[in-house]
Amino acid sequence: MKSSKLIVLFLVFAMMLIGIHCKSTSEPTDDGLSTFVGTWAANSDIEGTLMEYDATDVNPAFKVDVLLLGASVQVTLESDGDYILTLTEPGGEPEIEQGTATVDGNQITMIPDGAPEEAIIFTYTLNEPFLTLVADDVTFDFGAGDVPATLTITMKRVTD
Repeated sequence: MKSSKLIVLFLVFAMMLIGIHCKSTSEPTDDGLSTFVGTWAANSDIEGTLMEYDATDVNPAFKVDVLLLGASVQVTLESDGDYILTLTEPGGEPEIEQGTATVDGNQITMIPDGAPEEAIIFTYTLNEPFLTLVADDVTFDFGAGDVPATLTITMKRVTD
């Protein structure tokens, strides 16, 4: 899977998770998908947000926060589980992805339309107004080809 597709999928998931309406906690809610409805964003202008690929177990230099490089993401989740994700990579045109999200316990699965094999499962932690999503089964090109990495995304809710 291309690293840009992974970024998009992870960001969508992160945005949906930020929508949880509860007090600061590290425990997931069982309110289902409706708690994630709204629009979420992460970029270098939103303090506290992050989108980091970490493969330091392969090479100590393999860790990067792509938001600091100029990437940004916005995700809108509808009450029926449909999402629209817009990812803009540094110097690139916005990439738009649509799909469906499902929630099971403390995990959200993002399934892009037409590409179910690219679904990503995130584990989340809520610390209002931020949501942190973690996926361990991604790859990222740190400049030497794709490497297995952990993706951590922290997003902030911007609308209900």
